[in-house]
Amino acid sequence: MNFIEVFKLILSLFPLIINAVKTLEAFVPAQGKGAEKLEMLKTMLTTSYEASDKAYGTFEQVWPVIQSTVTGIVNMFNSTGLFKKSN
Repeated sequence: MNFIEVFKLILSLFPLIINAVKTLEAFVPAQGKGAEKLEMLKTMLTTSYEASDKAYGTFEQVWPVIQSTVTGIVNMFNSTGLFKKSN
């Protein structure tokens, strides 16, 4: 995949990734469960991708870009207070 293809993929998935991250956070709000939430998101995406036409190569090629995007979104939500830390 070239840069433009990867960027278009992330742009098209961005609203869906944000929704998925928010949904997982609402479902499992406990702190310290980030790895489990990320694994659930990966499972959902893997299942969906494997059922698709796989237009962007293999899931293993796509996942690192999605994972970095998810990390950025979660970091932003944490730093802006959208995700509240429990005491």
